[in-house]
Amino acid sequence: MNPVTGTSMSDLYQRTLDKRSFLEKNGYKYICIRECEFDKEVGSDTDLNKYVKSRTLHYPLEPREAFYGGRTEAFTMYKEATKEESIHYYDVTSLYPFINKAGKIPLGHPMIITENFKSIDEYEGLVKCKIIPPRNLYLPVLPARLRGKLMFGLCRTCMEDGVTENCCHDVDGKTLTGTWVSDETKKVVQKGYKIAEIYEVWHFENVSQYDPLIRQGDPAVYFDILTSDRQEVQDVSFVTDDMVRINWINQSQFIEETGRTNVVIAAYTTTQARLELYSYLENLGERALYCDTDSIIFSSKPGDWMPDTGDYLGDLTDETPNNTIECFITGGPKNYVYKLKNPDKDGNLTCCKIRGITLNYKNSLELNFETMKDVVEGKTKKITVTDDNKMCFEVKTTNIITRVEDKTYKIVFDKRVLKNDFKTTPYGM
Repeated sequence: MNPVTGTSMSDLYQRTLDKRSFLEKNGYKYICIRECEFDKEVGSDTDLNKYVKSRTLHYPLEPREAFYGGRTEAFTMYKEATKEESIHYYDVTSLYPFINKAGKIPLGHPMIITENFKSIDEYEGLVKCKIIPPRNLYLPVLPARLRGKLMFGLCRTCMEDGVTENCCHDVDGKTLTGTWVSDETKKVVQKGYKIAEIYEVWHFENVSQYDPLIRQGDPAVYFDILTSDRQEVQDVSFVTDDMVRINWINQSQFIEETGRTNVVIAAYTTTQARLELYSYLENLGERALYCDTDSIIFSSKPGDWMPDTGDYLGDLTDETPNNTIECFITGGPKNYVYKLKNPDKDGNLTCCKIRGITLNYKNSLELNFETMKDVVEGKTKKITVTDDNKMCFEVKTTNIITRVEDKTYKIVFDKRVLKNDFKTTPYGM
């Protein structure tokens, strides 16, 4: 059964056959091809690829297209601290739970708008549109899925083709077409982007957002919980004369399980998380060295703006407290290493993170601060490490087995343009 429509697959297939028969009876030539086969042809046939790109067919807004992940980028590949300049590593405490608590969530069904569009500031929801990025913005705002990656650039064609020279494309070549949450489109307009055309808007009349002043949007909810059959009150305490705290749990028999998800809420969550991260990045500018969804590594000199830190949900915390980073090196997203001035609480002077490679004792002898430095500086092209006891799941037998596995580490830096001084710029700048 189709989980969305509740229709059997055989009935869906019969509908397809009925449509084919109807079109052929009316004199149309009907050619049927699977989407995966067509995509393969587009990738291998240059003429077909150009033809498809030249078409301006606009399909209805697909909410899943507004669901992008976290921002992970390297801005400077090699940075040493000096007497005048220090390096910091800050992390947002539970970024996504913080967004779920303090951020906003759309309520109800959207109003679908396909014509007579108003200013983008008047919409709350999802926007499918064409946007022209600015020419000079060191840290772009708008995400785009290109080459199988989440990229942040200023020219679509430069990102698609990996153009490392100065951008010379016209407006049509630079434009980004996609679906984004309205908060993100409003932010990019503030940063110099221009909305060339709007195709469709899903506008939500109501949103729910936590009120930090009264800690609860509606006092009536308090009394509803006290008298509810669905919730069991655990404790009620008067914190002050003006504040009451109530602890409760859901009654197990009233918890409804569902296999369905709301992709619009997911898009809202990740968008607000990216904008929260960007609120730090835009203030740091070229001092930003690296970011990964909820963390930033940056440099500072005396008198420079510094983000505030704290101990609560959504606050930034220092990942190297009472210590300083002497040198930071990255080979791209999800792989970096840094050296500390003093040993950390575990006695380590360096910290190395590489996605996809288990850094056990043996592998750490091959992949460490010095060897990664050699790779980034170009002294070594690649490093291969061997895991003699890699645990794997064997599909055919459903057994857990161990086998020997080789992993190669090398520089794969293609989300920004790398310059000769280890610094980077966005594509299209």
